[in-house]
Amino acid sequence: MKHQRIFLLLAASLASISAIATAARAETASARTETTAVAAEAVSAQEPQQPPKARKKKTVKATVVEPESPATEAAAPPAAAAPSTAAPEARPADPPAPVAPTAPRPRPVEQPTAASSAVADPPQRAVPGVRETPGVRETVTVREVQLDVLVTDGRGGPVLGLGPSDFVVEEEGERREITSVIYYGGLPELRAAGAEGSERRTDRYFILLFHDQAQAAAPTLMAAQLDAGRWTKRWLEEGLEPNDQVAVLGYDVRLKVYEDFTRDRGRILAAIDQAATGRKEPDRWRQDEAREATVDSPSLLVNLASGKTLARQTRKLEEALAVIGQAAEGIVGRKNLVLFSIGFGDIDDFGLYTPDPRYYPNMEQSLNTGNVAVYAIDMLGAARSSPSQRLLNDSLSSIATDTGGHYYSMFTNVATPLREVANDNLGYYLISYRSDFETGTSGYREVKVETVAGRFKVRAREGYRYGVDS
Repeated sequence: MKHQRIFLLLAASLASISAIATAARAETASARTETTAVAAEAVSAQEPQQPPKARKKKTVKATVVEPESPATEAAAPPAAAAPSTAAPEARPADPPAPVAPTAPRPRPVEQPTAASSAVADPPQRAVPGVRETPGVRETVTVREVQLDVLVTDGRGGPVLGLGPSDFVVEEEGERREITSVIYYGGLPELRAAGAEGSERRTDRYFILLFHDQAQAAAPTLMAAQLDAGRWTKRWLEEGLEPNDQVAVLGYDVRLKVYEDFTRDRGRILAAIDQAATGRKEPDRWRQDEAREATVDSPSLLVNLASGKTLARQTRKLEEALAVIGQAAEGIVGRKNLVLFSIGFGDIDDFGLYTPDPRYYPNMEQSLNTGNVAVYAIDMLGAARSSPSQRLLNDSLSSIATDTGGHYYSMFTNVATPLREVANDNLGYYLISYRSDFETGTSGYREVKVETVAGRFKVRAREGYRYGVDS
């Protein structure tokens, strides 16, 4: 009996211990379940802040699309405010969630084609009788070209009384219609005998340019320069007409302006003395800074640079002649440049002159565009002892021929060619015609002038510049 009680007590104790252990395990499992639930809730709460990659790509697309209009741009929300697709769904009992505006879908951009560009252009008004080519637009500029032309007979005398029907003008091989012919005469008897109905003026323009080479090229040339100056002053006193305009320039290593165009004989004589001896030119830009060019008072200075700028522009004689041609463009009529020189440029080993392609074409074109004819006078003249020395003057012969002037190499003194220059310009014709070129272009066009049937000798410039750079 005693043993049965002990056994029952032991069994009850074991049962009690087993119940306690079971309860402990249950509590542990419950705690683990709660912990897992809390962790799940935390993960669920953080999930909207880290959307998957697919959702992120969709949001980026919405932000880069530009709205079609300012109104659409104002209605579109910023990218940060876009609703997340991972948000929990609303319960049936809850009110419907507001729908956020969506960004516009990107539209494909089409590249314009030639056809679409033509359609987009504003419609053009049709001109009756004119057939237009779609897509082709061309603007043409029309300008009036003026050529000064010397016409002489077999004896060298001027030919008078010619009109538009007596000349033939070709530009780049194409014949042009002449619009007017005006005779410019220097003497009263020539003006009275000019072409009927044409305007007659008495102005003649002479530019005297002394190329001072005594120190740089030929020290013995000083006597020839002084002699040229003396005979030029004598010609000035005997051969000029009252309305003749004379400018005096010099060149050594740069262009010098001793006197602008003037009729004042005293000022011209003083300028010739300075140029023939190579003196420093006066500062004309300060004295005449308010000067303006007019028909009665033409000017080269108003179109020339001054000081060091002019020196940089005229380091070569060819550059100086080009600058003179450009400065003379605004003066209507023929300008006669009398160049006293022994030649310019480089001579090769065979004693031949070759025009420098860097300077000569621009010089020729500038002089022709400015209606400047070069009368080149060799200051050594007959003093050259051999034919090889005369080859040095090929430069003078070339520029005189290319500008409608004349080259003088054989004479007793300078007075002889000067008288011929004056007689050569007793009268000339100013021929006008119209030419055209595409707007925005520029270049140089060759011109040829003849009389009908070639009855007389004609001298005229051989071309002109046109367009933007003219």
